[in-house]
Amino acid sequence: MVCAMRSTSPPYVFAMGDMSLRAPSRASLLLKVVTTDGELLVLQDSATGLFARPSVLQPDRDMQVLALSADGAQVVLSAYTSDGTRVGLHDLATGRERWADLPYSGWVPNGGAAVDGDTAVVLAYTDDESKSDDPDATVVMISLVHVDSGRSEVLYSTPGGFRAESTIALSPDRTHLAASIDTPLSADNGPESHTVIVNLGGAVIRDIVRSEMVPPGNTGWLSETNLACVRYDENDVMEAHLANVDVFSGRRQPLRSSARRPIARLDDRFLFQVGAQQGDLATRLESAALEGDDWRPFLAFDRPGFIAHADVATSDV
Repeated sequence: MVCAMRSTSPPYVFAMGDMSLRAPSRASLLLKVVTTDGELLVLQDSATGLFARPSVLQPDRDMQVLALSADGAQVVLSAYTSDGTRVGLHDLATGRERWADLPYSGWVPNGGAAVDGDTAVVLAYTDDESKSDDPDATVVMISLVHVDSGRSEVLYSTPGGFRAESTIALSPDRTHLAASIDTPLSADNGPESHTVIVNLGGAVIRDIVRSEMVPPGNTGWLSETNLACVRYDENDVMEAHLANVDVFSGRRQPLRSSARRPIARLDDRFLFQVGAQQGDLATRLESAALEGDDWRPFLAFDRPGFIAHADVATSDV
């Protein structure tokens, strides 16, 4: 049971019905929450710490919010129209939206990031037109989209698809992208997860086989050179520890137990969803130190659900 109140510092406790329907001018945290009422988008105001569920940004079958920009000033959008798929940037302070129509047919976005005020990067899959004998074959693409000019370019593509954990993230210095995807292993063995690192020119820096970036979203990068990843062995069994991986040297070291997966990183702490207890009609989050315990309640609101995606504003510029 959650007692409704307006919290401006952790632990945040609030009721969905009390939240403002106006978007903050800048957000520190974005949560996509799946409840019995459907998917809700929740933003935390970086100035007040209060949470809002802006009516203009609520997801529907035609529009999705993909990501929060690093400075918290914009969100990356995707939308379906009768002519295809569009990618846009929504300015939280002004409500202004700019859109680019994409030339790819059957294009299904799964994640994104804002590179700057004009450019977004999107992870998506589309039909593999080179395999006419296999209507289910798909290609994974990382595309750079310039919303003002409408120009887009494919930075990386490979046969493959997505799993629930597939994600993409821009490095803190905005020079590299890390994407976790599935690629076909063989007709008999099914897909294999990869985390591929590419620069903004499309050059592949490293392909970390049998791995997923954890947490997903824009805080999987621990620094400009290191990612947090979970690895799998040849039998697809998850390793016991979340790893800190240097994407340039390939060196890795254990970070913490992988028994629980964080959904985001807040500075020097990971954010975790708390498993629902019988009779608990709330969604709860807690935080812990990156390499240890020190568990603390972080957030609770009065509706059962789970966090499908979280992004954190990580810079002021």
